[in-house]
Amino acid sequence: MFHTLSPEDAGWGRLEQLLAAGVDVLNWLRWAQTKDGHRNVNHPKPIARPGIEKPEKIGDAPLPSDEMDAWLGWKQPA
Repeated sequence: MFHTLSPEDAGWGRLEQLLAAGVDVLNWLRWAQTKDGHRNVNHPKPIARPGIEKPEKIGDAPLPSDEMDAWLGWKQPA
């Protein structure tokens, strides 16, 4: 009944997971034959699975190692 009332929150069964995996593979194979695939850029995005959150992106540029150490709270060797 929960699946009928709230299909977005019910999660996926094995069949849905396998179908999504198959579509992801086909998208990747199609991408691999393009110029972007040969340059290894603009990878295809996988189909979003229920219950799997996108990782949080912090910032848009790499941090220097000393700033990363400070952000992580690691001590610098003396």
